[in-house]
Amino acid sequence: MNVIVADDEYYARKALIKMIKDWGQENIENIWDFENGQDVVNFMEEGNVPDVIFTDIKMPVLDGLGLLEYISKKKLNVHTFIISVYSEFSYAQMGMKYGCKDYILKPIDRTELNKTLDKVYDEIKYKSFEHKFNSLVYENGPKYSDDVDKILLKSKYSICIIKHFYKNADILKFWNEAVKSKNMFSSYLFNSSNENELVLLNANDTLNNDDFLKYQIKAADYFIKQIKNELKLNAFISISDVYEKSENIKKAYLESKMLMNYRFINEKGIYTSAYFNEYSKYDNEILSKIKLSFYNYILNGNSYDAVKL
Repeated sequence: MNVIVADDEYYARKALIKMIKDWGQENIENIWDFENGQDVVNFMEEGNVPDVIFTDIKMPVLDGLGLLEYISKKKLNVHTFIISVYSEFSYAQMGMKYGCKDYILKPIDRTELNKTLDKVYDEIKYKSFEHKFNSLVYENGPKYSDDVDKILLKSKYSICIIKHFYKNADILKFWNEAVKSKNMFSSYLFNSSNENELVLLNANDTLNNDDFLKYQIKAADYFIKQIKNELKLNAFISISDVYEKSENIKKAYLESKMLMNYRFINEKGIYTSAYFNEYSKYDNEILSKIKLSFYNYILNGNSYDAVKL
């Protein structure tokens, strides 16, 4: 993560840099500091666009709001935060107008800063994963060299899809709890074009393939029971086979998408390749039920659900 700190007070600037490094030196690739907004603008115009900027409001030459306005007009993909002793609402309001993520008051509380850094780091990390994932899954995306394996972090992975039909339910929270309860693999979220669908990459580098798949199924079963008990909701989960090379990620994704279709002939809730092998003879029945559902949506004037299907 690349960070810029802009503050005309030298010691305040250096103190914040130390706090950021104390939070997680291993997560920081570069950290630069400047005493005014214009120096930051000049630096970025040379092609040095950071992931995060912490800026004071009142600085010489170009103040913090002027810097935020520049970033907003240039549509730069930067997470910006105001740091200031001024708590006036007007400053915060102007900052939010220019896309500022949050307003941090001086003196800076270390605990609150750490929470802010944790959150923005996760957002940046998942955005990177999402970009790489989409480039591999969708044919028209940009292509990457063999170093894309580093993005996957772990040597083995499966693609897991969760399909639900409740807009306001915090489904992801329950999935994270399910993964944590087993504590045997990591799970990374990718955005889906379908608001009723979560696409996840489950990764592990210690278990054999069979055990890895078993723990994913256990987590899925825990997840389904939890949302049924606490939210009175149902969901469907498909899990691809275990793969080890990044070039197979599209295959894993399409496999998981295909497995999800089996919800039309059996409401078991969890679908794996073993389930596919058992029910593959019913492919025509699946297609018939999909068509029937589609026609029913159209006849009832529900084009939205027909498109989702």
